[in-house]
Amino acid sequence: MEAFWQFITSHLAELIFGFLAFAEIIVRLTPTKKDDSILNFIVTIIDALFPNRKKDGGKFKLTSQAKEKDKARDLF
Repeated sequence: MEAFWQFITSHLAELIFGFLAFAEIIVRLTPTKKDDSILNFIVTIIDALFPNRKKDGGKFKLTSQAKEKDKARDLF
């Protein structure tokens, strides 16, 4: 049992990213928007904890946020 917990703690980042990749596949296969919002919420929390910073300053936008911004711009 100790070896199991040692594996989990030593590979935690890979397990989290693997789970997010699997969740992304499930979200894309299902037609509902509720699971999309749940995944976006989780990704937003991760982005708040560990921001993806640009070389020249600022942060990258999530693709869903960038698409919403483009839609809002197209309305005007």
